[in-house]
Amino acid sequence: MYGYNGRYLHVDLTSGTTQVVELAQSTLRSYLGGVGLGVRLLLEHSEAAIEPLSPQNPLVFASSGLAGTMVPTSAKHAVVAKSPLTGLVGDALSTSFWSLALKLAGYDALVTTGAAPELIYLFIDNDIVHVRSAKHLAGKSTYETIDTIRRRIGDERVKVAAIGPAGEKLVRYASIANDNYRHAGRTGLGAVMGSKNLRPLPYVVLVL
Repeated sequence: MYGYNGRYLHVDLTSGTTQVVELAQSTLRSYLGGVGLGVRLLLEHSEAAIEPLSPQNPLVFASSGLAGTMVPTSAKHAVVAKSPLTGLVGDALSTSFWSLALKLAGYDALVTTGAAPELIYLFIDNDIVHVRSAKHLAGKSTYETIDTIRRRIGDERVKVAAIGPAGEKLVRYASIANDNYRHAGRTGLGAVMGSKNLRPLPYVVLVL
């Protein structure tokens, strides 16, 4: 389908393994938009009655078919998980270049399951996924995290989605920041990210 890559990246944080999974056209046609696709993938990777801050709660980042196009205000991605704030399905939208980076890396969505044994971050450079220690990022603000990641990787084009101290401490209304000033701010999904020991999620954009 036009506007989609037709695949998503699944990262098992417990084992550190990754898998690229094909998305059927029928799925993309039935669940339009980042929220729709994100909820569908959440249901596929979770079970009923899971605790929001348990490793069994997937954290899904998903974009729509319009992300990366010239359509105004279309550079958005959705973050979806079971909400620690409400206990129901939670979704939050954010905008800017991180959304484009997800699409340009070749994925319509990123699904993270399980929990890492210690603080880590994912560096996704198209088809190459690096799992790296994030111990040096503990306690840093989202601004500090983004700057530190870019310096360490040595590329200002890297786009980062990150939690700060609130998400790290599992505050149930914590948000996920990207591009410094943009936030997936609803339903406490930053706490879900913190529960997985997943600090930032950087993407490198090779062409912008």
